[in-house]
Amino acid sequence: MGLVTKGANRFDDFAPLFSKDADHPALLDKIKQIGFYTDCLSEGHWSIPVEVIDEDIAKLVVRTANIFAADKHVTELEIELLVKHLKRPAQGPSKEFNEKALSDWYAEMQENGIRPKGENDMEKFIYHGIEI
Repeated sequence: MGLVTKGANRFDDFAPLFSKDADHPALLDKIKQIGFYTDCLSEGHWSIPVEVIDEDIAKLVVRTANIFAADKHVTELEIELLVKHLKRPAQGPSKEFNEKALSDWYAEMQENGIRPKGENDMEKFIYHGIEI
């Protein structure tokens, strides 16, 4: 949410989320580990999920998961189209290639009825930003 509160609303604004130096994947994995597994940590201290994860943290994790998964049924065709459009060129991907590929992917999903007809929302997100 930090990026959004700082005004992120375009595709490029979210690049830090995908950086190899991003710490959020490791943080989420640590929360998962201590939230689901009992473990003996340093100096014989036992980590017990019900004693480590409180209701507020559990609700936050569930809310975050719902944002990414809510009402999103992904079809086999959608995945096939994504692979088709994001297949990397031999010379390596460029920013322009990725932007066009995502825009074309969304357009083809519209053509196949997977996304609503009309404005290409992915293109809008990439080039103009979206209202958050």
